[in-house]
Order: sequence, then C-alpha cells, then structure tokens
Amino acid sequence: MKNQIIKLMFAITIAFTAFSCTSDDNNKEIEKLPTIEETLKADITNYSVLLNAVKVSAITNLSSAGSYTLFAPTNASFAAYTSTVFPAGITDAILVDANGVPLVTLTVAQKAELKKLVQNHILGVGTKADDLLAFGYSKTFAPGVGSTTLSMFVNKPATDVLVNGGATNGGATITTADIDASNGIIHKVDAVIKFPTIVNHVIANPDLSSLLSIVTSTATGTYGDQSALLATLNGASSASPLTVFAPVNAAFTTVMATGGFYNGAIVTPTNTTKLVRYHLTNGNLTSSSATSWASADATITTLAATTQKFFIAKTTLKITELPVITVAASNMKIVNIQASNGNINTIDRVLQPILP
Repeated sequence: MKNQIIKLMFAITIAFTAFSCTSDDNNKEIEKLPTIEETLKADITNYSVLLNAVKVSAITNLSSAGSYTLFAPTNASFAAYTSTVFPAGITDAILVDANGVPLVTLTVAQKAELKKLVQNHILGVGTKADDLLAFGYSKTFAPGVGSTTLSMFVNKPATDVLVNGGATNGGATITTADIDASNGIIHKVDAVIKFPTIVNHVIANPDLSSLLSIVTSTATGTYGDQSALLATLNGASSASPLTVFAPVNAAFTTVMATGGFYNGAIVTPTNTTKLVRYHLTNGNLTSSSATSWASADATITTLAATTQKFFIAKTTLKITELPVITVAASNMKIVNIQASNGNINTIDRVLQPILP
C-alpha cells in the first residue's frame, strides 16, 4: 500500500510538472499582436501623417478593441493629396506642433474633410484582401449623402489589387496586403483614397464598361457627342444627388443585338441620350431610406422626361415599365453603391423608354 501511494504521488507530481512546463512554453510562444495604431507607430517615418490625422480627427477605432480594416496611405501619399481645402497637400506640419499637439489653425472645413478622409480608409470588419475581392463592394466609415456611407470597390483586373479603380481614378493600389493586428487588418496603399463620385464608381467596375463607353462618347464616337450626359452625372452633388439604375454589360449586349430593343435606325445620339437619361432620377434613393423605393412600392420619375416613369416593387426589387410593355422585368443586382454625389443600383436589363 505504501509503495502504491508513493507511486501515485510520483505520477501526480510528474503530471503536474508536465502541465506546468507545457503551460509555460505556451505562454512564451503566445505573443499579443499590436493594435493597428501600434503597428503604424512601428513605421512612424512612413505613417506619421496618417497617425496625426487620426489624432486630430479624434478617431479611436484603430487603437480600441474590435475588428477593423485600415487602408494605410504613406506620408508621401498625403503630401500628394490636394483638394479645395488642402491645396498644398497634407503634412505633419499643418496637423500638429513639434510636441505632437494638434494645431488650432486648421479650419472647420479642413477638420471636416480630414476626418471624413480618414473614415474613408476604414471598414467595420477586419477583412483580408481575398475576401475584399470576393465581396467587390464594401462600406467605409465615411458618411455619404445623408446618413449613408460611401462604398468602396476592390478588384484585381490584372496583377494589382485596386481600390476604386486605382490612383488614376481617385482610388489606390494595395502595395502590401493582410498585415495582422490585434484589432483588425492593415492594407498598405499607394495613394490617399478620395471620395468616389458616381462616374468614379462606373469607371472602377469593369461590368459597367458599356455604360461608360456611352457616357464618354465624343462627337466622333460610336454614340455621338454625349458630353451633356457626362456633365449631368458629374454635376450631381451631395446637395443635388442622382440615383443611377445602371445596366451591366450583358444587358447592353442583349439590347443592342439584332432583334434587340436598341439597334438599327433607332440608334442616334439623341435617342442614346434619352435612353440613358431614362435610367437616371433625382435624389439619393436607397434601400435604407424611409422614403425610398425599397420601403414602399415606388414610381420613379426619370430624367428622360417627366412623363416617362418606371415602377419598382419593394418585395422583389423588380423594375417594370410604365406604361407596361411586353418585356421581362429588370432585376436589381447590386443596390446602394454609394458615391459622394448619389448612388448606383446595377440592373440586368436595359430599360426601354418611349423613343420616336
């Protein structure tokens, strides 16, 4: 009995020792990841402007618990960014003093744009680049028209992963992806991501290239001079937004094919203008708005003519022509692609206005 007790005590001691060693080893191996903000501070030479912009804007997400995605532009990218209120770019010198204290010389307009600019680089969930590509569109923290948030489009048309079509379209290229932090993911980018307009979103999405070719057509182009149409889209603003029901490429291929609605003698510059304007309406009509087409069945008055309208059923989000014509209803594909001057809803059929 004594020997058995001794053996039992020995076995317990060995087990406890083994458990303790394993726990210690695990504790040594587990290292807490730094936060997004701490990760940027480790490369302060390149990201001091972003960090100071976060400080001046009193944005705490990057240092708090949670899950966020940050697209991080370098100091050089901020210096190259210009706008009406930042005509000479954004640098540390205009944000903080030598002790890192925010300066009081920033105007109200500059503070507002700076905060919105930083928010436009943050998503509410930590997301890897591959998942961003799978999603296509994401919502940033930046406020859009009304209470909505700006949309961001991520795709990989060739070798690079582009945000909103790349720097030439007001977006950026991801230079280093998937940097893990304790509260999310960092993607380093080569430019400050500007607030996308309706036209920026059309340019960025390859599936809207047919629509783009129409609205950018010149006097010698396939669809004649559509500069007035492009001016209408560019003329939309946060105060006077537009909603675009944008047919995807396949829809234009169908409607312009032999036997389709839009081919032959009917294809004139004037009719092309009217056709596209039939897909536009005033206002920022979103599925989350209390007065939107998604909250109730809606009759949309188009810009083609006040007498030309179409109908959207809230239960199916299908679009039918008014007066009713004998074609299948158009289906919404992606809704609420928010821009700084309105929004886009992609559809799978070109709508058919009354043409002479």
